[in-house]
This record gives sequence, C-alpha cells and structure tokens, in this order.
Amino acid sequence: DVVMARVDSLPEDAKKVLQLGSVIGREFSYKLIKQLYELSEQELLFSMSILKDSELLYERGIYPQSIYVFKHALTQEAVYQSLLKSVCQECHSKIAQTLECDFPEITGVNPEMLGRHFTEAGMVEQAIPYWQKAGEIAIRRSASIEAIGHLKKGLELLKALSGEPSPESIELELRLQVALGNALIATKGYADPEVGETFNCASELCLQEDESPQLFQVLHGLARFHIVRTELQKTRELGKQLLRWAKQHQDAVLFLSAHQLIGTALWFMGDFGTAQEQFEQGFSYYDPPQHKSYISLTDEDQGVICLSYMAWNLWLLGYPDRSLDLSNKALSLARKLSHPLSTVFALSYAAILHIYRKEPRKVQEQAKAAIAIASEKGFVFWTAFAEMFLGWALSLEGQSEEGLTLIRKSFADWQATGAQLGGTQFTVWLAETYGKAKNVETGLDVVTNTLALIQKNEERLGEAELCRIKGDLLLMQGSDEDEAENCFKQGIEISKCQCAKSLELRSSISLTRLWQAQGKHKDAKRVLAEIYNSFDEGFNTADLKEARSLLEMLS
Repeated sequence: DVVMARVDSLPEDAKKVLQLGSVIGREFSYKLIKQLYELSEQELLFSMSILKDSELLYERGIYPQSIYVFKHALTQEAVYQSLLKSVCQECHSKIAQTLECDFPEITGVNPEMLGRHFTEAGMVEQAIPYWQKAGEIAIRRSASIEAIGHLKKGLELLKALSGEPSPESIELELRLQVALGNALIATKGYADPEVGETFNCASELCLQEDESPQLFQVLHGLARFHIVRTELQKTRELGKQLLRWAKQHQDAVLFLSAHQLIGTALWFMGDFGTAQEQFEQGFSYYDPPQHKSYISLTDEDQGVICLSYMAWNLWLLGYPDRSLDLSNKALSLARKLSHPLSTVFALSYAAILHIYRKEPRKVQEQAKAAIAIASEKGFVFWTAFAEMFLGWALSLEGQSEEGLTLIRKSFADWQATGAQLGGTQFTVWLAETYGKAKNVETGLDVVTNTLALIQKNEERLGEAELCRIKGDLLLMQGSDEDEAENCFKQGIEISKCQCAKSLELRSSISLTRLWQAQGKHKDAKRVLAEIYNSFDEGFNTADLKEARSLLEMLS
C-alpha cells in the first residue's frame, strides 16, 4: 500500500513508464523503454529523473546506455500486480515483439527473456522456440539446472497446445527432449530414471519422422543411460545402430561416438583387447575443431572420453607409461576446450589411473580438482564418483577409517543416481580399504557378494582383482592357504583371458608371496618372471618395482 501510494502520486507519464518497466522485469534499458513508450527524448528523461528522485529506481551506466533497476524486488512486484491482467498481456506482447524486431543482441544472448514475455502474453507458439534456445545456450555454459528449467517450460507449453501435432512441432519437441536429457545427465547422472524416460520419449518421437537429424543424440543418450546401468549388450546394439547410421551419412563424429560406445561396452564386459581396437578406430576420426560444435549436443567431448578410456585400458593391457601419456593428453585437451563436464571426466579417469599406479598424492590432486568443478556445477554423479577415489587415497596414506567412511558414503551417493557401471572395480577399492582397516570379515563379505553378482551380470571389469583381493583377505584372516592359492590362480587365469597383463602381474605377485612363504621358491620365481619379462615399459611403477624386488629375493 505504501509503494502504490507513492506510485499513484507520480505524474502520469512517469507512472506509465514505471508500470511498463515492471512488466519488463527487475531492470530495463533506456533504449528499450524508449522504443516501447512514445515520449520525446526530453519528456522520457524527465520521467526517468522523477523516478530516480522518488527512489523507486536507480540508474546504472551513462545515458544513452543507462540501465534502470528497481531498488527492491517487492517494489517491482507491487507495481506489476497493480496492473489488470489484460494490460499485462498487452504489455508483454509489445515487449516481446519489440525485442524480437529491434534487439537481436538480446534475442541471441538471453532468449529466455523473449520466452517469458511471449508466454505471459499468451503467445505460446512464439514462446516455445525461445525456451528451447535458452535451454541449449545454458547447456553450452554448463548451467544445467538453469537449462532444465527452460526446457521443461518449453515442453509444458508445447503439451498445452491443442490440435494434432505437426512435423514442425514434433521436431521441436524432439529437440527439447534431447537437450533436456543431456542436461539431466549432467545434474542427476547418466542412469537416473528421468534420463531414461526423456530419451525413450525422444526415441518414440524419432519413429514419427522418416529420418530425424536428432537421431544421433537420441541413440547416444540412450546408450549412455543403458551402459551406466550395466545393460552392456543393449549398449553394444545401440552403438552398432549408431555405426550403421554413421556409415550411411559418412559423419566422423558419428563414427567416433559409435566406436567409443561399442568399445566401452566390450571393455566393461572384460574384452580389453577388442575394446582397444574400437577406441583407437574411433579416435582416428577425432578432429577438435570439427567436434567442438558437437559438445553442445551431448554435453561432453567424445575425444576426451575416448582418450580417457584408452588410457585406463592401456594400463590394464600392460602399458603403464603409454597409458599415463594418453591420460595427460586427455587432461590437456579437456582444459584447452574449457568444458567443465569433459574436464571432470578427464580428471576422474586420471585419478583412477593413479590409483592403479598406487600414487595416492596424485589421486588426491586429480580427485579434489574434479570434486571442485563437479560441486560448483551441480554434477551430483561426478562429485560422488571422484569422492570415492579421494577416500582410497586417504586410506593408502594411513587414514584408513577416514578413507573407508568417505568411500562408503560416496559409493552410496553414486548408487543413488541409479549407476551400477564400474561397481565391480569400486568394490575392489572398498574391499582393499576394509583390509587396510583390519576389517577383514566385512571385506570378504563385500568381495564374495560381488563375485556372486558377477555371475548374473554382464560386467567383468573387476573380476580378476576381486579374486586376488579375496585371496589376500583370506590369508589375513588366517584361512586355508589352498583356498587363497586358488583365488590367486583364478585371478591369473581371468587376467590372461582378458589380456590384462597388469592385473595378471598383481595376482602373480600375491601367489609368489604365498609360495615364497611356503618355500616353493622355484615355482614362485617361474610364475613371476614369466609375467614380469613380458613388460617392456613402466619399470618405475609400484607393481613392477615390487615384482623386481621379489625376483631378486628369490634369486
């Protein structure tokens, strides 16, 4: 009442300018108000002077670039609410059309402004494309939460339209759904049910068109949803479908995405050799300038992802030095692109590589950097993901209880996003940490349950390591040495089948130590020397140094 009493005491022109400004928003430019309200330059400046003197507005900048701001949000709201609904709609319509015709710089940078004014004017069809554009711009800025709001608003308005859907409205809904799916992945994680619902809806829309240009993003989004839920065969089929589409269109980006998806599915299934072929084939299509424009479509850089997987895989295959070079290359590329989600991906996978290399300080460095970006941007999945690695590093540096608490918490947070992919490997780190905390029984329960689950699951990534950890924990428990020996032998056999030389080395070290304690020096030396001599790099890494030291002792 106090505000409106002050407004009512204003001269008529000043009052109308203030009312029109309240419809524009909390702030408005001199140029825009001049376009909207037909007053002479002198009359408008006089009205603005009155409004400033009344302390309802303050001025930012210098005429004619002035920006006027309501001194309090409640002032703007009170003035706006005093207008009749029909008057508000008329004003919103005039503002939207003026912005569209005369202010292209606003249309290009802040399309949500036009979306809001067209929406409030009741001009729904004109509003929807601006909400869609606003969502896509927000995704490019990695403002995913903001993007979700814009895109859901567009979908809500689209569904409120009456009549049969037209090809244009189907394509518009498809673009909104795809963009929403990518924004949801960033904020909620790949496996969240809403992500699946969104991309499945987009997939159904694709069936209504002969060949939608959005099909790539739909297939890619669905594949990421299914792979993080460890539905690996489904992912592989989607990757093959994408590969057929890539061949049809001869598109390098599609080829990279298809090979990367197929390779990732095979990799988690334990076929590391074939997966490496797919990664290398996919990366051969990568061209940073060409692929940069596609980041906004999937909200991640496929080159960074492919390099990160290749780095992890090369370590498994027995190339510790080359894997580190590729990991550094992925980090360098991500930082050069200045793309937050891709940078978090590269940092997280670099942390994993340093876990394998048993370099806890490096793990902490990369994990903390990933957590900082992920937390700032609201990437819930990636925050939990990187916190697991930080917990492992703390454990290895002697803070077993702190590390264990962090791993358990972050593992639960990660699973809460619906994620399952990589669970066998994460269980390895959890069980190792239980062992360091002298909580052997719980560690054995975790390993035994996960090994049983593997028999029903498609993921084989951590299978060999789980066998080795089980053997180590059994020996810590003082159980039958024969059972532990069988675990180590099983780990060696699985590693050989998967071409995972680095994992074979680890199981061989555990078996060698057992045989050394039993006095079987000759057999111990033979087993360890065979795998050690197959390496041609990485001799300064922890596992190979330990193996060399053991061999010297056995000699």
